[in-house]
Amino acid sequence: MNINEAIEATAKKQKECRGIIIKNVVFGFLFICVVPFVIACILETIFESDSAILIVLIVYIPVDFVIWTICCEKVMTAWYEYPTFYKNVFVRAAIHDVDLNFSYDPLAGISRKEFRKIGIYSPDEFRAEDLISGTYNGIKFSLSEAIDIPNGAKLNLGDSAALNLLSAIVFAWETMKDMQAFSGSVLVCEFYKKFNGQTIVASRTLNTKFIGEKEQMDDTLFNDEFRVFTDDKVEARYLLTHVFMARLRELKIKFAGEMGVSAAFMDDKFYLFLNGAKNKFETTLFSPPPSLEDAAQIKKEISELLSIIDELNLNLDIFK
Repeated sequence: MNINEAIEATAKKQKECRGIIIKNVVFGFLFICVVPFVIACILETIFESDSAILIVLIVYIPVDFVIWTICCEKVMTAWYEYPTFYKNVFVRAAIHDVDLNFSYDPLAGISRKEFRKIGIYSPDEFRAEDLISGTYNGIKFSLSEAIDIPNGAKLNLGDSAALNLLSAIVFAWETMKDMQAFSGSVLVCEFYKKFNGQTIVASRTLNTKFIGEKEQMDDTLFNDEFRVFTDDKVEARYLLTHVFMARLRELKIKFAGEMGVSAAFMDDKFYLFLNGAKNKFETTLFSPPPSLEDAAQIKKEISELLSIIDELNLNLDIFK
């Protein structure tokens, strides 16, 4: 399906789902509110008794419940069906317009195990979606959205000092983890050259890793914005060249702004975390129907993110 066909099909689906919701809301209002009132008024006139309204209510309550259940089910189905259709048809077509060989899975993304292993952000209540994968300029990659949902820690005071202290400790720990919550884009690339150690570059924002043995780089501006953790200092200096450090700072301004950019070199892969990058593929039933401009915007954003592979020279053998 080409992009024009996808736009037409998605707009048609949106109109259909909107119609289902409007129809069931109106139908439900009439049969739940209006119809019993009219019947009660008619019976009250015929029998000249105020108890007619009470009788109608008692008899009609089971009917109301059945109608309410059916209408709500149809409304909720239509409400969630359209965003799913939007992704499977329109977004998929837009991604194939970037490269026909790219695959897209709206329900997949970076695994919690992999996210946890890197350890830059807290992995609690982790959700990943909108996985795009393929090969770009000879580099295998996966690009997905990831959201680390905060727990919302609460401080519960007990009757004893010991319980209060324990509660405060737990609260502080949960709050610290919530501060490490992540919401943005994750790019994973298979590195051209194998390396032995692990090097992590964490943004100096409050929500990233800050405990561990840190390495100071020669670039003072880079040190002001990032913390470097490594178990191989020699290898880290091969990886974090002056050009790489400058480009990482530029990427922060271009893609993540105040939320920050973090990266990791481990298991022969390069990970880039754009915390604060917007969720690109979401819509609602009552959003404007998709257009060629929307498709062009999706293509532009994906191409810009993949250009990171070029900007960071990930297809080069940095050890040469």
